[in-house]
Amino acid sequence: MRLRPRLGTKHLAVVVAVTLTSLVGCTATPTPSAPTVAADVAVDVKAHLAIDPAESESAGWVSAEFGTAVKGRPVVLQRQDASAWQDVTTGKLDADGRVRFLVTGGIGEATYRAVAQPTQGQPAAATPEASLKDQWTADLDSEFDGKELEADRWIHRFTDVFEAGGRHCAAPTPENVDLSDGIAELTVSEESDSDRVAKAKAAGCEQKRFFRNAMISTEGLYSIKSGVLATRVKFAEGQGMHGSVWLQSGNHSEIDMIESYGFGRGLTSVIHVDGKRYPADSDDAYIHAFATKDKDWWSKFHIVSVEWDTSQVVVRIDGVEAQRIEKEMPETDYFLVVSMLSSDWEQKRLTDPVTNAEGVTPQKLPQTMEVDWVRTWKPAKDGNG
Repeated sequence: MRLRPRLGTKHLAVVVAVTLTSLVGCTATPTPSAPTVAADVAVDVKAHLAIDPAESESAGWVSAEFGTAVKGRPVVLQRQDASAWQDVTTGKLDADGRVRFLVTGGIGEATYRAVAQPTQGQPAAATPEASLKDQWTADLDSEFDGKELEADRWIHRFTDVFEAGGRHCAAPTPENVDLSDGIAELTVSEESDSDRVAKAKAAGCEQKRFFRNAMISTEGLYSIKSGVLATRVKFAEGQGMHGSVWLQSGNHSEIDMIESYGFGRGLTSVIHVDGKRYPADSDDAYIHAFATKDKDWWSKFHIVSVEWDTSQVVVRIDGVEAQRIEKEMPETDYFLVVSMLSSDWEQKRLTDPVTNAEGVTPQKLPQTMEVDWVRTWKPAKDGNG
């Protein structure tokens, strides 16, 4: 599988700029920034069209990369309708020959191509055609309907375990996972049960407060080697705990797609390979900082995804790339983990939160992370992705 376009973290500002450009023209029948191209356009053999499977019900993302980079070159994204190509939206290439499109109404099963307009003596050029099914095969789809977790997909993890590293004062319990109206609610709450408090003290808890956590996983039931993991999630605003969605393997490899430490601290994304963490610098682990300093961001659901193979890991938030880590990864099976935890080192933030954003205040327990769905996709065997 090829993870393309290769937009590094340093290109995030470019991605945002391209995103804003695309949003201007994201209607069903836009007015292109250049004349509509003819149906018969030569294909740029070095070009690539990548369709993001982690779309919402109302919108999706398509990325294009061309072999010749001309910054500002107009590009039209087209959808095949019967035997004709229909314009969907427009954008402009960045300095690396890349552009990302927001497609309102969702991607669907249609076939797409991107066409770079004639410019500076160069003729129009198209990417190869592509569809979602060409590149990805849907695998796991957990909507959290019903009253209980899917027994063939999810288990409660580390129930009543107070010996986990850095969490002697808290342990997960099934009671802190609730399914309601298609939402999985994972909660951190105060612990008052005397037996569980005694277990915490015996495990080495030296704090004055004790907590109940929530953790579910697909361990022993479902795993995936490479592809895309995505979730629609609303994180808790309060500090002093962290909500996470991640991939764990038994081969000393872990992909922490997203960890939320609350409003005022923000989000991190890291990987662990052979006992080492990447990025090694904690400051580089924080992502999406500008958006998460807005208190309103925390009151909404967001789509977070990670796309990975054996050479790199790419995290996107609401379609915008937030982290790219290029690192040789073991070819191994990963199971999924969704958790809402209170770690011992985070307790002080319950009453003394980090105030790196306007409006940060201590938040009372319980605090809940809401998960609408969790989905995965595997690379299509016959795709060009």
